[in-house]
Amino acid sequence: MKTFLKISGISIGLMLVLPFVIVKTVPADAGMAACFMLFFAINPVASCLCGIFLGKNIKKNWYCVLVLPIIFFLSSLIIFSFDMAFTIYAIAYLVLSSVCMIITGIVKK
Repeated sequence: MKTFLKISGISIGLMLVLPFVIVKTVPADAGMAACFMLFFAINPVASCLCGIFLGKNIKKNWYCVLVLPIIFFLSSLIIFSFDMAFTIYAIAYLVLSSVCMIITGIVKK
């Protein structure tokens, strides 16, 4: 439960609060660049780190890998409205974190 709360807090901060702050504070000219940086740099790295963190105990934390993509998808619905691209990004983040979790579990053995 402690791990779930940590992952949830980090996910809410990175996937909900950070895009909201960027949308509200960054000027429109730089907003697209900031969003690209989020979608292609910060969020994938966060997904990989999440997977690595959860890979230390896969049997106990397997469901926590779903938290980050779900929060990303919900935040994209709230902030940007529905677009199929956000669904694809959420699936990509899920795949990234799952692969990193599996690799970490294999390396740990």
